[in-house]
Amino acid sequence: MRTLHAVATVLAVCRAASPAAACSPGLRRVLPKAAVRASAASGPPPYASVAQRAPPARASAARELDELGFAVLRGGESVIDRSLCARVALESRERLELLLTAADDAGCNVLEQQYSFAEICHRKRLRWDMRMPASEAWVALCDAALREVAPTLRELCAASARVGAPPPPPPRVVMSGVVLSRAGADAQRFHADGGSRLFNVFVPLVDIAAESDGTQFWPGSHALGVLEEASRAQPADAETLRAMVSPRCAAGGLLVFDYRVLHRGLPNTSRERAVAYIVVATDDTHADAHNFPARTVYGCAADVAEAMPLWDGALANSWRAQQPRVRAAIQRLSRAIARKEDGAHGDDDAHGAWRRAKASVRAHCDRMGRDRWSSQAQLLAANELLAAMPPQ
Repeated sequence: MRTLHAVATVLAVCRAASPAAACSPGLRRVLPKAAVRASAASGPPPYASVAQRAPPARASAARELDELGFAVLRGGESVIDRSLCARVALESRERLELLLTAADDAGCNVLEQQYSFAEICHRKRLRWDMRMPASEAWVALCDAALREVAPTLRELCAASARVGAPPPPPPRVVMSGVVLSRAGADAQRFHADGGSRLFNVFVPLVDIAAESDGTQFWPGSHALGVLEEASRAQPADAETLRAMVSPRCAAGGLLVFDYRVLHRGLPNTSRERAVAYIVVATDDTHADAHNFPARTVYGCAADVAEAMPLWDGALANSWRAQQPRVRAAIQRLSRAIARKEDGAHGDDDAHGAWRRAKASVRAHCDRMGRDRWSSQAQLLAANELLAAMPPQ
C-alpha cells in the first residue's frame, strides 16, 4: 500500500516540476497503472483513496526493480554469511584508516573536505566511498552477491527483451566497494548513480532497520522522462518525504537498485555503518566511468589536494590560511627526523621523512587525546615534537 502511494506521490511532485514529464509515455509504461490513476488528483492522494483499491499481488523482485527502481531480495533477511560480513566490515574499517592516512599525508582535511580519488571519495562529511582490495573475504562476498542477484537481473532483462532478440550476456561486476559512514554523518541530497543497464547491489555489513540510518529511495524516479526533473525537485515537504522508502535489510541481505533511481544515505547519529556494494552491468558495453576519478591519493600534490572544496564554505578561508603554518611546522619536523635518521632509510629521502613526520604528529595527537585529523591539533603536535627534540 505504501509503495503505491509513494509512486503516486512521485508523479505529483514531478508534475509540479514538469507536467510533460509526469504525463510521459515512458513514465506511464514503467509505473503501475493504479499509481498513474491515483496521481490524477492535483496532489498526493490520501491513504484512504489508495486503500480502497485491491492490494496488488506480491510482485517478483524483478518486477519491483522494474517498476520502483529498487527491490529487497528475500525479504531483507541475511543471504550471505554474517561472519563473512563481519570480516569484510573489519577489513573496510582498516582500509578506511589507511586511505584517510594517505589523504592526510597528501594535505587533505580528511573530515571537512570534499576530496575525490581513485581509491576513496568523501561523498558527504563522515561518509566515505572506497574501493576494496581483492582479499579472500572480499572476493567471496562479491561472488556470493552476484550469484544471488543474477537470476533477478536475468528475469528483468528477459521481460524487456524484444521478441526474437538473442539472450543477454550474463550479468557482470564492473565495480565494487564499501560505503562507510560514522556517527554525525548528515543526510545526502537525493542523487542518481548513473545511467541505464547498471545496477547497484547493496550488502549491508550491519543490520539496518526500516526508516533508520539506511538508504532512502524515491520510488519510480528511474522512469524515462522523470530523472532530470526529479533531480532538481529535491523533496522538502513532509507529505512528499513520507512517500520515500527506506527498506529494512539485515547484515548479509541484498538490496538491488537501478543506477538511475534517486536515493540518498540517511543521517547516521550513533554508529559506524558499513555497506558493501557491487555494480553490475547487464550488457557488454556499459560501465561506471564517473564515480571515481583517475587521480590517485598516493603522491597527490599538496596544492591539488588543498584546492578541493570544503563541505562548509565558511571554514574554507580560515583552513586555507592556516595550512601554510601547518605545512611549515611538519616540514621542519620532517627535516629534523631526516637529520636524526641520517640516511637510515636509504633513498626514502624527503617524501619518506614527510610521511614519518605526519605519522609522528598523528600518534602524538592520539597520545594527547586530540583529534588526529584536526589541522589545529596537528600544528600543535608538530611544534611540541620539535620542542622536545634535542638541538642539532
